[in-house]
Amino acid sequence: MSKFFLSIIFIFPVLFCVGQRKTKLNTNGEGTMFFSGGINRSAYSSADVSLEGNNYSIILGELSLTDSQNETSPLSLFGSENHQFNIQIGYFISNKWAIIGGYDRYNTFFKTEQPIELSGTFSPSSHSNYSGTYDNESIDLDVNDFNLMQSQGMNFFNIGALRMDQWYKSRKAEFAFNTVAGAKFGPIFSMVDYTFDNSTRQQISSLSGVGFTGFAGIRLDFFQHIYLETIISGGYLNQSNIDLSTTGSETAGQKVAFISPQVNLGFSFFARPTNGCGTCPQW
Repeated sequence: MSKFFLSIIFIFPVLFCVGQRKTKLNTNGEGTMFFSGGINRSAYSSADVSLEGNNYSIILGELSLTDSQNETSPLSLFGSENHQFNIQIGYFISNKWAIIGGYDRYNTFFKTEQPIELSGTFSPSSHSNYSGTYDNESIDLDVNDFNLMQSQGMNFFNIGALRMDQWYKSRKAEFAFNTVAGAKFGPIFSMVDYTFDNSTRQQISSLSGVGFTGFAGIRLDFFQHIYLETIISGGYLNQSNIDLSTTGSETAGQKVAFISPQVNLGFSFFARPTNGCGTCPQW
């Protein structure tokens, strides 16, 4: 995680909270704004990945994906060398209900040494190891033959809605326990490295598809302005048009369901309290 990203997480709470007077307003009340950033991991369903070029059209079936080149468990948030992170900003338009906007970065890699099913057609001399037509033929994947790495991220920009319910707040509002749930959707911008027949093209960018996620979790508020969240999200990432060349003559398709645990650190401030009084309690 970059130093810039870390500085945003820790500096913004200070900037927005300094000078705010002590209140007993609920952090899920109308007019409250919030910002968070955190890290995540992801586990993916198997996928049928299509690859299309001028002289080949194939599908790599039943392919297993991972979010890290070292293939550590997604439950180990700090075990990945390929960092995934998320940023979110929101505003409560009414008590308990907020609109949100955010950015979630996910990665995908082909798992090494796995059996897959190959279907499709190669024209003569398009590939040194494959030629002709294949129909669900079982092969052992060699990443020097076929590989699609999204190590620079499936960059999921999203908007959505969130509901936050407060179940406990200490008498002087130093601590509150909340649950959160919501959904979001938006476009996916990809940055891929593509290997075909021992030749690799790097950092090819494209608007590759759309995503949808739902999420639920626990939020702990401290002194009304700082909070910590643990979230489980899951959904569907539909990348139907991944560019594999700068000319757009080669494309890929990858559609996966996923589940993603994440930990977030955030802050709240009362931009426009419901009762118009930043120091009045909300009973």
